[in-house]
Amino acid sequence: MTLHFYSPKVYKYVRQKFCSALPDSSALRSWYSTINCEPSFTSESFDALKKRVSEEKKVGKQVIVALMLDEISIKKGIQYLRDGKLRGYVDVGSGIETCDDIPLAKDALVFIAVVIDDSWKIPLGYFLVNGIDTSVNAGLIRNCLQRLDEIGVEVVSLTLDGPSQHFATVRELGATFDFIDPKPFFLHPSNKKKVNVIFDACHMLKLFRNCLGDIKELHDSEGKKIEWRFITTLAYLQEQKGLRAGNRLKIAHIQYWKMKIKVALAAQTLSSSVADAIEFCARDLGLSEFQGSEAMVRFIRCIDRLFDFLNSRNPFGKGFKAPLRPTNEFIWRPQILAELEYLKGIRNVEGKLM
Repeated sequence: MTLHFYSPKVYKYVRQKFCSALPDSSALRSWYSTINCEPSFTSESFDALKKRVSEEKKVGKQVIVALMLDEISIKKGIQYLRDGKLRGYVDVGSGIETCDDIPLAKDALVFIAVVIDDSWKIPLGYFLVNGIDTSVNAGLIRNCLQRLDEIGVEVVSLTLDGPSQHFATVRELGATFDFIDPKPFFLHPSNKKKVNVIFDACHMLKLFRNCLGDIKELHDSEGKKIEWRFITTLAYLQEQKGLRAGNRLKIAHIQYWKMKIKVALAAQTLSSSVADAIEFCARDLGLSEFQGSEAMVRFIRCIDRLFDFLNSRNPFGKGFKAPLRPTNEFIWRPQILAELEYLKGIRNVEGKLM
């Protein structure tokens, strides 16, 4: 079943090589169908976690996970199932099939638990929703935390992306993100331990790119201009010359609204290689259209460094991509705090803090 989950084509190939010793794909689908997949928290997932907790207790360990949630867009419409039920309406586990007041669902809100000190993750359930509802999200998160606490699973963090509705959700849970007195955590509804709130670094990177690309101009704490036009100019210059100055910037990066969901475009736009290219055009080549780009270069380097810190995956990474460990805290903590102080001074053209 694991092989079929990763690649049905590979499963079919292996089955042929072993003279159909493995079950047919239709048999696997029938096994999957025995699991209750109605919109709600999946009891099978919590049963599996409960067994994992028992196994870890035997060796003196505790199951510690990070809770993640995200909305997945689905096609709006009504489906008639073989058992006569209707599906397609908003369903947060109530079991109500249809009602004149219930709208069609356009998103699936998915909960996933990712273990901290191992290499597995497990979906906990999903709910059919129509957009982000702050109170509903907060209630479902509390419910999930309580269920996990009942079976002995400790949750240390909540990870989600960064639309304004999610900020309202975590505020309702008890966290605040005020510049002066931030409180990036809330108390667990059952055991009152801290649950840290982490906004997904990839999504936040896209928000930075979208903000600068839409507004076109920002100002730093010294009043210097951070202008999107330098990135646009560099992209068109490279297309015109047919050469790239050590970066991947293309016209597609400038027309980001056509593929807003692609993280790679945002990461390649606000990257150190783009900052180096803009700096090279201004200092070494002396091109007039890149003069005054110092603030833009500083802004790009800040975002690139913070993203590298938050997106470090390789345990052997070096520099800004090295994992955040207690042993190298004296290196990364001052740098992160310095970049945060820089970002606190960013304003729009009207002088309002961003």
